[in-house]
Amino acid sequence: MKHDDDDDDAPLSRTAIRNARRAAIDATRGVVEAVADLPAERYDAVEMDAALRREIDIARDLKASGARNRQIAFVAKRISDVDVEALRAHLAGFEAQDEAVKAVDAALEEWRARIVAEGDEAIEALLAVKPQADRQRLRQLARRAQDASGGAKARRLIFKALRALWDEDAG
Repeated sequence: MKHDDDDDDAPLSRTAIRNARRAAIDATRGVVEAVADLPAERYDAVEMDAALRREIDIARDLKASGARNRQIAFVAKRISDVDVEALRAHLAGFEAQDEAVKAVDAALEEWRARIVAEGDEAIEALLAVKPQADRQRLRQLARRAQDASGGAKARRLIFKALRALWDEDAG
């Protein structure tokens, strides 16, 4: 027995076509909105044609959410597929950078927790990985971090010292 759903050659209904168009525009709108919400330094790094940048700049400058939403919808309806893919690529690059930063932060958090919990043993392990680390400063901070009165500040300072070590190698 054959059902209507089995016929692959049947033309799409107007509703299905309209829904597909709306879904595509909504996806494009999400990309445009993500670009409009980027911090200034990242937004400036995104390559796009002047007309598109002008329209997105208008959306970035609008404070009223209704007007901003209309401007973003306007841009989404008129943007080309090529521009959307280029914007998606830029956003994916930013997401990859963010994931890398999160991974480094997680590793630094682990080192900090280890230094606070284990003290000298963890510092020696860190020195094996990062010989330029200041052993004396880390020991002082580790002891202060274990103390109840100055622990929170010392833990922040340990994290700052670790961040400086990792940034030295990256820079």
